[in-house]
Amino acid sequence: MTLFPRTLEWLCERTVEDNYRRELHKLARMVWEGVDYFVPVTDLWNYSAPQAVSDYHRRAWIQGAKEVGFSPADFTPADNMALAMLQVGHTSRLPDLYQWIVAHDKAHGGDINVIFSRLDLWVNALEQTQSVAKERFGSDKKLKWELGATEKHCASCLKLNGHVHRASQWQAADVRPQSPSLECGGWRCDCSLEVTDEPCTPGPVPSIP
Repeated sequence: MTLFPRTLEWLCERTVEDNYRRELHKLARMVWEGVDYFVPVTDLWNYSAPQAVSDYHRRAWIQGAKEVGFSPADFTPADNMALAMLQVGHTSRLPDLYQWIVAHDKAHGGDINVIFSRLDLWVNALEQTQSVAKERFGSDKKLKWELGATEKHCASCLKLNGHVHRASQWQAADVRPQSPSLECGGWRCDCSLEVTDEPCTPGPVPSIP
């Protein structure tokens, strides 16, 4: 009698990142196994992977906007175009990912866990999409750079830690968590820009290494 409510509770506790990871793992496992089911694996990947990537980056975009007081009803055509360009930037790399999985599939002795580890980098990219949305929609908000939970932080993130600037300033400086311009390259960055009521840090957004 308690199984369904507990299952429902567990589903509600899962984050967008959790669901995205599960979706990518499911698709990657099918490619890794190399077994055609109802349709060829290649066709399934070419249809489902771009759809999943686009959908979850839209969810991250909406979440970022929501955190600074915006909803999809507030989006302008320019906002939707910015999201579309971001989505294309990720989906355009899917063919290379597919070929890499095939080269490391079960038939070639590949380890599925190595593939899953690489997919974690794709999941981490949702944070960057969320950060971009926060900056774009939070132009009148103050955002504070908060260090993430990683054990070591790069020089860029340590320099930016605690800085408070308007979202428009962060955007104009082209500085954001998970950005490839950070010293760490952004792939493993767990930092975030958080809405705050603290006073702005004097001066501009600092330059980063």
